[in-house]
Amino acid sequence: MPRARTAAMGVAFRKAEPQSLRIGHASLSRVRCAPYDLNRTISVTSSPTSPKLPSPTTPRSTIARFADRGEDGYYVRIQGNVLVAPKALFEAMKSEVRHALLTTGRGLSLDDPILLRLSITTSQFRYLVHAFKKYPSLDIKKLPLDQLFSTAELSFQFGISQLQRWSVETAVVVLNSSRTPLRSASSEIFARALRIAHIYGHVSLSSSIQAKWLTRLHWRELPSVPAILFADRYELRNLLGHAYYIHLVEVTEAKIPCSPEENCTTDGSQSLAHISEYCRVPPSASSPLTPTQRTHLLAGYYSLTAYWKRLRVSPPPFQRYHRCTNHDRCLAVWQLRWTVACSQPCPPAIPEVDVLRRLKWVENWLRSDELMTACMESGCWEGAVSCVGSVRDEVVRNLGHHFDLG
Repeated sequence: MPRARTAAMGVAFRKAEPQSLRIGHASLSRVRCAPYDLNRTISVTSSPTSPKLPSPTTPRSTIARFADRGEDGYYVRIQGNVLVAPKALFEAMKSEVRHALLTTGRGLSLDDPILLRLSITTSQFRYLVHAFKKYPSLDIKKLPLDQLFSTAELSFQFGISQLQRWSVETAVVVLNSSRTPLRSASSEIFARALRIAHIYGHVSLSSSIQAKWLTRLHWRELPSVPAILFADRYELRNLLGHAYYIHLVEVTEAKIPCSPEENCTTDGSQSLAHISEYCRVPPSASSPLTPTQRTHLLAGYYSLTAYWKRLRVSPPPFQRYHRCTNHDRCLAVWQLRWTVACSQPCPPAIPEVDVLRRLKWVENWLRSDELMTACMESGCWEGAVSCVGSVRDEVVRNLGHHFDLG
């Protein structure tokens, strides 16, 4: 067989027979040749039988099959499996990374593979090899999210610059698309996406992912505790403030003694006792927040309830409409109807600490109030009702302040 062809071939051995097997002219029929596949996994759960060296009578083409396999790639051991990765992949790594890996083994034989002791899986390394071989013609429309994330993580870890650029640019396109997978992703996927944005220092991508995560928190589609733990670890103040807010509302709602169909108000003293008791409980598997995190939660409770008590008797100011001829009357009506709206029971029961939902409910109530529309100048009425949305935006911007996040 010509040498050029044998360099692209691989050798797989059948299980050894009880009697010794000599590889040479007489036994060549027992050797099965298969196309050389860089992604092929070779199980090493049990030590493979080492082939005997070819005898002097073996044709040179057969010897080449054994000698040339290492010229195209390195053997790499991951999680009890051995893969063959192209040498070009290692040449594209940072020199210090490549040197550190090659000191674990030469990678030229099954008996001396390069050992990857990193916390990566065989599938993740295969994704990296696939991306390296296909770059730059990868079809991002058919790329699973796990494959994209694995490629981004490992290319950064190994310092493969060409894949780093491609990975982060592709992540921006995929995660910010109109059909973003984050619309139905779990908290773990959000955390992984944010870690990638963090290691690459991509601020705009991080902000976009955080915005999608906190939106789904407010929609109650995702649990708040994972967001608190992640945002606290990576010092993401905006996400942390929203996660604390949602968690505080969830804890407080758990103590409201009425059904969603009932019109009822919350007992502030009861809510305070409940949240105080919750914050005194030591961390556990079901409630892993640290004492410091629970202190922030309690600070948010005191701050938000105090804010609502002030706001409910002091309506936000609005700008006078330029055609208004009796602005004093508009101000008096606004003061009166605002106080009435804030004192109305919220159906379903909304805890006092949930200022954002209370403000939304108050805004809807005021828009349907016929007395306001009859007694206020139309321009003043619109300005007064619209300013409620501005107050909500202000609360959102200051969530970090309410929870004493610095």
